[in-house]
Amino acid sequence: MTCQARVRPNGLPGAIVAGFDKVVRPTHPVAVHESVGEALAWVGRSDRSDLIEELEEIVASAMGELNCVQRLRRVLVPPLSEVTLESAARQLGLSTRTLQRRLRDEGTSFQAEHASAQVRAAQVLLRDPSLTLTTIALEVGASSLANFSTMFRRLTGEAPSEWRRRVRGAADAGARVGAAGASEAGASAIEGVGSIDDRAGGRGA
Repeated sequence: MTCQARVRPNGLPGAIVAGFDKVVRPTHPVAVHESVGEALAWVGRSDRSDLIEELEEIVASAMGELNCVQRLRRVLVPPLSEVTLESAARQLGLSTRTLQRRLRDEGTSFQAEHASAQVRAAQVLLRDPSLTLTTIALEVGASSLANFSTMFRRLTGEAPSEWRRRVRGAADAGARVGAAGASEAGASAIEGVGSIDDRAGGRGA
């Protein structure tokens, strides 16, 4: 008997695929799956790992507006502690082996991209002076403050506390410059008003 397995993409296209059969009502068994591997297992072809990679490459080519790293970075969002290689591959519709290979071809790895995402998230949190470094380390999914500090320094060249002081100092300096500029502009405006009053007074005399 003929049967058909479909792989559901992410987002709105996935919702359309999932609801398609409710409208069309096919005459043969149809199932929608989260990944190519699950779909092939459902049709009894889970032994074809070569076919899985071939199909994944076809899907990736059809969605070729973004490379693998760009697509992965859309998945690497907080809470980062919950984003694993397996969960990321599942969201991208790839096997873990294919995801690792494609990242390697693009000169990176899942571990490197995950660490970069943790640092980017930490840099946002470090701007909040009420948050301790330990709190930030836990928020971005680091196992400890020491591991977080080592990772942050490796990727930025600064310790988290140094980065926070530098950025806060730059922000404070910018605020002082802005305040000084506003004061000078206000003084100029007052002088201008005084000049107008003087001229008006002279005409009146």
